[in-house]
Amino acid sequence: MDYLITTLKNFVIEEDKIIIFPNETDEHRFQITKNEDVLNKVIDTYDFKKNFGLMHVDIVKNNFAGLVSFANTIKDSNIRNRTIYIHNLAVRYFINSLWFIKDNAVMSYFTTMSSSESIPPQIIKTGNYNSCSDGEIKEVFFTYEELKEAAYWNEVLLKNAIRISGEREYASDKIQNNGLTPFSETTSLGRAFLYLNNTRREAFLPAKIAGYISILEVLCAVSGENTYKVSERVATLLGGTLNEKLSNFDSVKKAYDFRSKYVHGSHINFTDVTKIKEVSMDLDEIVRNVLKQIVKEYPHLNYSNKKREGFLNFEQVDREYIKLILT
Repeated sequence: MDYLITTLKNFVIEEDKIIIFPNETDEHRFQITKNEDVLNKVIDTYDFKKNFGLMHVDIVKNNFAGLVSFANTIKDSNIRNRTIYIHNLAVRYFINSLWFIKDNAVMSYFTTMSSSESIPPQIIKTGNYNSCSDGEIKEVFFTYEELKEAAYWNEVLLKNAIRISGEREYASDKIQNNGLTPFSETTSLGRAFLYLNNTRREAFLPAKIAGYISILEVLCAVSGENTYKVSERVATLLGGTLNEKLSNFDSVKKAYDFRSKYVHGSHINFTDVTKIKEVSMDLDEIVRNVLKQIVKEYPHLNYSNKKREGFLNFEQVDREYIKLILT
């Protein structure tokens, strides 16, 4: 019997439910569990303790995990390599989908594949450390209903994954050097999700704020007068009362002030430092809501730099924003 497991840090859920993510029929589904009996079966597989040591055993015992088990052992090493890689990506997309539910610092420790037969266990260590929008790394509780909503956003992320040579690829995981990402072949949502992954890994708040701003600039299709245009377009997209629109406009504009000081190496005084957590937290929520609005209400604003059937280009989306503002 084979076991695939990805351990999850800073993640807490209701423990009385068996949760299959994203659903019972998905090809790459997995069980989210902290069941002691189940996890001990993983720990007791061939050479797990010997190869990975007590620290990894302790992590498995004390955290939730994404788990898959196979009744029939996979013998082919190439298939085993591909299987552990795909499972690792599936759980990472689950982690990314949780951000659409609420701010969190959920991350994976590692992914292992081990067997009850005499096959050496394998491991993928992620090395990714997400932080909350306030820069802190802390546990966040999710309900069963929230995880069902996350399944929807998991599909959105997969649908908008960066594609290379006509095949779906997971850029932030597959491409080791993000500088090689083929941006000319991506949509604005694909780039925004890639930037979001990098922004969530940043704990230094001025840099985190700069990352959020980059996401908004991609989504709002701006070039020139960015501060005003992004603030105005975000307020228009999110709508609400006049006071709510003004609040969103002011929040983005304030974030630009912090971003400018960081990017240009300017002095950040004590007054700025005391406000920076609030600015980052507000901006995180704004980015989340803007992405949701574009996906659900304004999908035509997802543009492509390269001519692609079914997508507007940058200039056309710029014009669409002007029409939205003037309507």
